[in-house]
Amino acid sequence: MNYENMPCPVCGKHMHEGDDIVVCPDCGTPQHRECWHENGECANAAKHAEGFVWNQAPKAAPEVRAPETVSIPPEDAIKICPACGSENPGDFNICARCGADISDVSGQAMFNAGAAETENRCPYCGMLTEPGDKLCKHCGAPLLLIPGQNTQYAYSENNRIIGRHTEGELAGYVRKNTKRYIPLFEKFEDGKKVSFNAGAFFFGPLWFFFRKLYKAGIAFIIIAACISLFFTSAADKMNTIMKPYSEALQNQTATAEELNTITDEIVKQTRRPLGIGLGLTLAVNLISAFIADKIYYKKITDDLDFVKSEVPEENMRRILSIRRGGTSILSAFCGFFTYRIAATVILYIAEFITNR
Repeated sequence: MNYENMPCPVCGKHMHEGDDIVVCPDCGTPQHRECWHENGECANAAKHAEGFVWNQAPKAAPEVRAPETVSIPPEDAIKICPACGSENPGDFNICARCGADISDVSGQAMFNAGAAETENRCPYCGMLTEPGDKLCKHCGAPLLLIPGQNTQYAYSENNRIIGRHTEGELAGYVRKNTKRYIPLFEKFEDGKKVSFNAGAFFFGPLWFFFRKLYKAGIAFIIIAACISLFFTSAADKMNTIMKPYSEALQNQTATAEELNTITDEIVKQTRRPLGIGLGLTLAVNLISAFIADKIYYKKITDDLDFVKSEVPEENMRRILSIRRGGTSILSAFCGFFTYRIAATVILYIAEFITNR
């Protein structure tokens, strides 16, 4: 089939004889091979589930070279697609982004009419979204970061530099509780050494998993599992002391003298392991509380550095950094179960070594 002078639905440029063109095997949409690889899929992949089939549109007018003298184009020199909101050259009848019919669209009029609907469009790809959507169904971008719609992300529009990144980049990564973390990161850059993180103090390893700091979380889980041996030892000693009196305690026939004996012996035998266990737990929780924010800030800067070095396209960098950051309740639950497994394994190892 001849695709001469037809616009590529990805880049919008006319296709010419000799161009490397691929045709989608599902819907038949033609596009540059380079655009296919850059996009990662067919330009109309979102429509495949609806049974979309590309039909050859009337040939667009031959591509006109811009004159050497620079002139300001008239207001109707572009067409705003009513389906995805992207801009198209005025001679296009098919949207270069989504393939919608734009032959009867007046660019400036459509732009003005659609301005009030900005909040219903994805800020990254321009596709329409439904109320309550958290992710764009077309590009997967988080819609909670639309500027001005959520005070939680008030920093997302600020381009002031903190360290190697802007406030907006840091806020997009943090997402939750930015009002605490952004000023704190600025203080770190000004020389602040430590800070106290209440979440890390009270929840320990679970906070690290919640913030996707998995390496630090696993390290603190192993430490917490080892400390749990002291509590297990205290419980075993308590059961050993109570065993001779178990029947009397069950039948509630134990005398006052026996109850006093049991209580005194339990206090005597469990005081040391319980004291050591509680002391170590407090110490580890304090350490994690004082280093948590520093570790978190380092991970953020390292991740943002990696994304910037590996992803050239700005919107994709933004989406990837947002996905790598944020919080995860599921990860916190996984951290809890990981702790239980680690504590059980360490207990079995300790019993094996003791009984050898």
